[in-house]
Amino acid sequence: MKFLTRYIFSETLKTSLGSLLFFVFILLSGNTVRDILDLIAAGKLSLWPALCLVLALLPAMISYAMPLGLVSGIFITIGRMTSAWEIIALKSVGIGIKKIIRPILFIAVV
Repeated sequence: MKFLTRYIFSETLKTSLGSLLFFVFILLSGNTVRDILDLIAAGKLSLWPALCLVLALLPAMISYAMPLGLVSGIFITIGRMTSAWEIIALKSVGIGIKKIIRPILFIAVV
């Protein structure tokens, strides 16, 4: 049972972190990076302060992207497990849905 919990936990965590990075990239690459690149091209801003500005924006972008990344990571993990018939196989062996969902709920609460 420990192996199953670790497997579901690691798959959900990897997918959620990948989704989080994707959404942070999308949010940063919008107007923020375009405006900073315009300032760099005009010669009004050098590269190091521009990098510091982007790094200063990361906490705000992560706070917006974290719920999106977590929800999409959970949906992708459960969808992949469903399409590979893993959930049905686990239920047919006698493992309840509560034990399957427990690592996902732990990640969501944390």
